[in-house]
Amino acid sequence: MFDMLRANMHYCSPLRLDHVMVLMCFGYCLCYGPEHVAYVRYPMADFLAVLAIESRRQQCMVIGEDLGRYW
Repeated sequence: MFDMLRANMHYCSPLRLDHVMVLMCFGYCLCYGPEHVAYVRYPMADFLAVLAIESRRQQCMVIGEDLGRYW
C-alpha cells in the first residue's frame, strides 16, 4: 500500500484519501452474504506515522476525507 502512496505523492500535491477512516478496519467477506464478514483492525497510529513521514519526504500535502462510519 505504501508503494502506491509514494508513487502518487511523487506526482501530485495535495493527495486526497477518500473514506480514510475505513483504513482502521477492513471487512473481508468470507462467503456470500453479510453474516459471513470478518473485520480486521490495523494499527492506525503506525499507518498515520508512515503516511506523515512519506508526506514530508515527498513534500506532498495529504487530505483525509470521511463522511460516515462503515463498521
